[in-house]
Amino acid sequence: MNKKELLKKLNKEKAPEWMYFLEADEVDEYMDNFVLHKKNNLWDVYFGERGEKIKLKTFDNEEEACEYLYVIIKDDMKYS
Repeated sequence: MNKKELLKKLNKEKAPEWMYFLEADEVDEYMDNFVLHKKNNLWDVYFGERGEKIKLKTFDNEEEACEYLYVIIKDDMKYS
């Protein structure tokens, strides 16, 4: 899935918009959400908290990164 498809699935699941950020250039010190970030043809998925990247995982392609992000957001929603 790509970012557009991911967004559709997150909306369908009623994932709160504050929970994720799909257009990140760099971590913002005020972010407290899941982030999808493309840099140097790699895709990072992490939780941004107070300017720090937590649980960073890097993928070679958008599809795998989006699938991973979808799974962790759905899982996190169980506890929110």
